[in-house]
Amino acid sequence: HFYTGSSLLLAEDSEQIPLHPPVQAHLRLHPNEFLILTRLNRAKHLLTTTDLPISQVAREVGYRSVTTFSNAFADRVGLSPTRFRQYPL
Repeated sequence: HFYTGSSLLLAEDSEQIPLHPPVQAHLRLHPNEFLILTRLNRAKHLLTTTDLPISQVAREVGYRSVTTFSNAFADRVGLSPTRFRQYPL
């Protein structure tokens, strides 16, 4: 299941996203990391199934800054969004 950009706009710059403790314990991730990974999984899908510009992909998954998106993507995926589009994992 993928989320729309508007539902992922939830906290790009915030410190915390409230999750019930049992949910957070099950995920074994900080809520912000869960949000980032959810966004990036959606971005991977968009990068491999559409020709949207990287800036539009960033907006679609909830990032206001393409630089923040690109840095988060490269840090966690190991490739820039452009490179990932060329050579999906």
